[in-house]
Amino acid sequence: MVNFPSYLPNRLQQTEEEWTWLLDKMAGSESILEVGSCLGYSLWGFALRAIKGAKIRSIDMGLVGPERFDVSDILGGAIKALRQVGYDAEVLIADSHSPEAVEWAHRQGPYDFVYIDGDHSYEGVKADWENYGRLGDMVGFHDINHGHHGVRQLWTELKKQGYHTEEKVTSHQGTGLVYLDQCPTSLRSRNVISTPTAPKWRRRALT
Repeated sequence: MVNFPSYLPNRLQQTEEEWTWLLDKMAGSESILEVGSCLGYSLWGFALRAIKGAKIRSIDMGLVGPERFDVSDILGGAIKALRQVGYDAEVLIADSHSPEAVEWAHRQGPYDFVYIDGDHSYEGVKADWENYGRLGDMVGFHDINHGHHGVRQLWTELKKQGYHTEEKVTSHQGTGLVYLDQCPTSLRSRNVISTPTAPKWRRRALT
């Protein structure tokens, strides 16, 4: 029997209001990338609101908490379950900042929706934004209102830079969205990449 540490979450770590708002926004996505999936709770939520058979990709270190508890098998089990019900789901257990992870995600992109909820330090979340944000039409962030994380600093910077953003803040956490397909040309050019070897996934029409 596995002795799970007390800090391991047994449920989704988001408020109902913020989570429901986010699901409504990304509903109908055909392709999703989540950076930082932990046990796979949010990944399942996204899949259930995406189209049937959607492309689901996850990048996670597979380690949680100060003891670096290994949750890779649990996340892997969630991915396997998604496949069994018809989703095109894959996970890469790796540091999202590694060249391996970046190349893996780019090779399989682009995506309708990218969700960044991994490294919450300013340097970490900024690196994930720069490495993966460009791959999505819509990019979500968790903890944009958290005073002890660097996500709030990055979120403030993105708004000041003129990105088209929307947010739902009903707690100390907060959830934000960047609509890259609707941002000014000068900003959009920073987030456009060429992936000639990527599969030709059709993106949903965003409204």
